[in-house]
Amino acid sequence: MRRTLTILAAAFACPAFAQSDCGATYQAGPGETVNEISGRCGIPLERLYELNPDLGNATNVPVETVLRLKESAEVPGPGDVAWIVGPKGEVEAD
Repeated sequence: MRRTLTILAAAFACPAFAQSDCGATYQAGPGETVNEISGRCGIPLERLYELNPDLGNATNVPVETVLRLKESAEVPGPGDVAWIVGPKGEVEAD
């Protein structure tokens, strides 16, 4: 039992097992950096740059830039409507 708990504790402490609350895409807020988003979303920095080649080697992310966090993510284009689902399930158009 003790060994199982140790393994579980190590798995949750290890960044490789970190779960993201960010979803498939992430919209940058004011003053956010690539490093902050990488840490917040649990995605390696190199992978974040690979999925978002338009970033170049920038460290600061322009406000409202939508970043891909997963290979299959589609980033909204001009004229697309983004639906935002709040924590209580409320929905609004952005």
